[in-house]
Amino acid sequence: NFATDEDDSGCSADEEACDKCGGAIFCEVNVPTPPTPEPGAAGRCCYAPTFTDSCPATVTGSGELPGCNYATGEDDSGCSASEDACMACKGSIFCPVTTMLAETSAQSRVRKEKSRASRVAGRCCYSPTFVDQCPANVTGTGELPGCNFATDEDDSGCSADEEACDKCGGAIFCEVNVPTP
Repeated sequence: NFATDEDDSGCSADEEACDKCGGAIFCEVNVPTPPTPEPGAAGRCCYAPTFTDSCPATVTGSGELPGCNYATGEDDSGCSASEDACMACKGSIFCPVTTMLAETSAQSRVRKEKSRASRVAGRCCYSPTFVDQCPANVTGTGELPGCNFATDEDDSGCSADEEACDKCGGAIFCEVNVPTP
């Protein structure tokens, strides 16, 4: 079911409600909501082995930077929202933006559309339901027990790709294999 605040059935309210609805086990939400960045605190979450103890000389506020997530306003995973968010995503260092690249809103929109078009839609799935094998039918919309929502519906960012799924503690990233009607 949906998490407590999104579950209209009431089955996710607590362990007792889950039992009454025929649920096998009540699982508490353990993926924190990404924090809202403070104004002027733009940065990037960067990872080892590329960056461990020091940030790149130039940390741009937009576009790609190898070894780092997108900057605060572009990072769908939430890992670049703050130093705490970066550490929660198993990043090695949070690097403040040192220079903003001039980018028009039209350029930004085109870049984001290209990025979305080039990525593979999928779902981050968890054990014990899924460990080494994906479900037979992985849909691109709606719920799939044992998995996050698919890439375009997943606000957590865990279904963005295999790397994001791993950072969220997922067992396996499963590509969508059932066409959306």
